[in-house]
Amino acid sequence: MKKTTLLSAAFLFSMFAASTSSAQMHVGLRAGANLSTIAMENADGAVFKTRVAPNVAVLFNYQISPSFSIQAEPGFSQRGAKLENTTTLNDNTQTYRYELKGKTILNYIEMPVLAQYRPSLGKLEGIVSLGPEVRLLAKPQVLKGGSKVYINGNLVEENTAEEVLSGDDGPRKFDFGLVGGAGVAYPVGNLRIFAEARYHFGLLNLFKQTGSDDVKVYNRAGSVSVGVLVPVGRR
Repeated sequence: MKKTTLLSAAFLFSMFAASTSSAQMHVGLRAGANLSTIAMENADGAVFKTRVAPNVAVLFNYQISPSFSIQAEPGFSQRGAKLENTTTLNDNTQTYRYELKGKTILNYIEMPVLAQYRPSLGKLEGIVSLGPEVRLLAKPQVLKGGSKVYINGNLVEENTAEEVLSGDDGPRKFDFGLVGGAGVAYPVGNLRIFAEARYHFGLLNLFKQTGSDDVKVYNRAGSVSVGVLVPVGRR
């Protein structure tokens, strides 16, 4: 899988470079929200839920033909997940409930390189995107959370904490994966205003050490964004 992803990235970059001398070029911006979470394999206990976080990127779009283009998107993307875990214990006279809630925050410099098919849909233009993306951790992982302890339904203890994970305790600085999506664009003069939804599938185990060789942790996310492209060159 790793070799396939790297070969795909090399192929797209070669097409990107070969086309710059004759292609129509657009530049632009996009901004939106990630609906991110963390997928774990061979792990029991904590349940990760979706966390909403921002994304923003600069766009460089090279139109190879009327319906095909290559787009590079250097930008910033915040990922992570919410964490919730509840444990209930009973003895002969009392019921104990332990609640843990928190979130993990991962800030990345991110670069998708996408092949885009752009069919005409009347006044609109369709967008179908697919390609590899690489990301570099911009700062250490942050964990924020709190815990509550109840006895017979009564709150008896409450704590909050924040922890920064780096080095061997934190995630790898590099991650890569695949991204695909669909959307629509609307021309306004020379501009293209667009909206797109995507799914991001991380392929690299984020942690070198998880306490078990079988436990693996991956980035997963949906995203929605809006943006604009402006032509800056002519054939």
